[in-house]
Amino acid sequence: MKDETQKAGAHGPGTLGTPFTEDRRAIYLAALETTGIKITARREAGVTDTTVRNHRRKTEGFKEAEAEATRAYRARIEAEIHRRGIEGVEEPIYWQGEVVGHVIKYSDKLLELHAKRHIPEYRTQVKVDQTTVHAELPFKELESMSPESQRQLREILERERGRLDEDEKREE
Repeated sequence: MKDETQKAGAHGPGTLGTPFTEDRRAIYLAALETTGIKITARREAGVTDTTVRNHRRKTEGFKEAEAEATRAYRARIEAEIHRRGIEGVEEPIYWQGEVVGHVIKYSDKLLELHAKRHIPEYRTQVKVDQTTVHAELPFKELESMSPESQRQLREILERERGRLDEDEKREE
């Protein structure tokens, strides 16, 4: 499926030939720092995923600038978690339509997340027992399968490979 920015037209913003100018880079990095979402940043800058990916590979310092924008976004999230979980948020108290006072509300869930981030003892402990079993693949059995069964197995494997490729693209 094509990225939304590619639908703008043959010569309009967001087409495959749109240059990644200094202004567009600045818009992209600012949007990434604000939202933390690469597709949103690309749309705001009017460029495609391919343009950004190529720029990341070819332009010195861009990958680092992108990583810094992402770090800044994460820092904003952490500051907000701290504010709501530790400092609390002042909310008005109304009576008969009038503000008669304020109360500070805290988020237990955000405090828990903050504690897990900073205090190892609060993290969920998971014990992983990794046992590796080496087994020979049944190639002889595969060879003895009917051509129809082999075709069906090939289709299943290709479908799964496609799903893995889609998952990798979504993670970018």
